[in-house]
Parts: sequence; C-alpha cells; structure tokens
Amino acid sequence: TKTYTVENGAPERVGKRDAYCLNVEMIVNDDQLEVFHGLLKKLNEPSTPEPLEMQFVYGQPSGTGHDHTFFFHEEYDGEKGFNPAHISTPHFQEYWKWVMSKPQPWSKFEVNYYNTL
Repeated sequence: TKTYTVENGAPERVGKRDAYCLNVEMIVNDDQLEVFHGLLKKLNEPSTPEPLEMQFVYGQPSGTGHDHTFFFHEEYDGEKGFNPAHISTPHFQEYWKWVMSKPQPWSKFEVNYYNTL
C-alpha cells in the first residue's frame, strides 16, 4: 500500500467530468493467455489515436492466483465515443473477434455500461 504525503507528492486527481463509461471483468482461459496479452498491447497502444477516448486502463487483482483475471475501465466523451467511434477501430475489431471466437476463450466476461452523474 502506498502512502501519499505532501512531501512525496500526492497523485494527480482527475476532476469530475461527464463521460460514458464501461467496466469489464474477464477471466481468460489458460490456453488463451499469450494471445490475450498480444491483444492487450494492441488495445493499449493503438496506431491511431481515438479523439473521444478519455481514459483506458486495465489491471489485475492484487495477490497471487489471479493470473487469468483482468479488469478494464474505459471512459469516452459521450456514448458515440464508444459506439461507433471505438468499436469501429481495427484494434477493437480484432479484440472483439477474439472475444466472440469458438471455443470461447474466456470463462467470465462481464461488462457494465454507465454514465457519470
């Protein structure tokens, strides 16, 4: 756990903003981890910037035994920033093709969409 003080610098806080958001929880099958890590690299470093994307972060739970669990948090400038802008990008299309592939490459895939208040 990090402790922030005035001396060592507090993290920069993002102010309240209107955004269309989504959170994803995914558990990736063992035989798909290498493929998934390649997709993550493409999602995180798209060759074309997305002007309506405000934030894209992902991570894994703390501790051991969670090598297959991933969380995503994404924010867009309005719903149109996600659909159609984000979902029409080549890197998202490649990711979505993998998500929908058979046999299913994940054991859990849960998405929650919401607008900030």
